[in-house]
Amino acid sequence: MSRIYQLLFCISCLVFCWLAMMGVHELGHVLGGLFTGGSISRVVLHPFSISRTDLSVNPLPALVVWAGPVLGVLLPLLFWLIGRLLRTPVVALL
Repeated sequence: MSRIYQLLFCISCLVFCWLAMMGVHELGHVLGGLFTGGSISRVVLHPFSISRTDLSVNPLPALVVWAGPVLGVLLPLLFWLIGRLLRTPVVALL
């Protein structure tokens, strides 16, 4: 395989991982907002900007703030654990 294809593969994997990380992180904020009775007004997911979740009503801001990083850590670990238990061959990618 040519070096350019390897480089293109590595860059595309990094971009995908970055977008997936932002999506899982913002999902945590959204679920935290909905769980506390908040009202989600906008979720910004753009590859060239910092992602964010805007709530118009936020009864428990601390819980919503912490839900993003907590779910961002726990959900990938859960996927990895399930892949490990099922002995999937792509568990290293998880």
